[in-house]
Amino acid sequence: MNRSASSIVFASLLAAAGSVCAAAPASAELIDARVHQQDGQGTLWLAFDTQPGGLEMDSSLNTQRLLVTGVSSADRRIEIAVPSAISVIELTQTGEDSVEIILSGMFETVQAEIRQGGIAILYQGDPVPGPVVTR
Repeated sequence: MNRSASSIVFASLLAAAGSVCAAAPASAELIDARVHQQDGQGTLWLAFDTQPGGLEMDSSLNTQRLLVTGVSSADRRIEIAVPSAISVIELTQTGEDSVEIILSGMFETVQAEIRQGGIAILYQGDPVPGPVVTR
């Protein structure tokens, strides 16, 4: 095979691989959750493997609901193992590309915003002990 023919074959393989990758469904799972609290102020970072598209918030007594679009997640419940004003994070798939996140705990205020790669949640409240972890 001459150089020109091999270049065409290589270009065709690249184009085929690109179309397969483009046709595959995008995964947008939660890949990391980190919490840090000090002196009554805390930060919760929820990282997704794709950029969230939108964020809506609704709060009630000791519960904060976030609707995040552009991502998906298996239904899950995460109990925070360190003392934090947020004690539980629940994720529920609500549509093809939206997830409802419910934060429970003893927090006073919550603010959330989309950042590069995830959602940053800033909160205030006194930490409550996490669940007892045994080995």
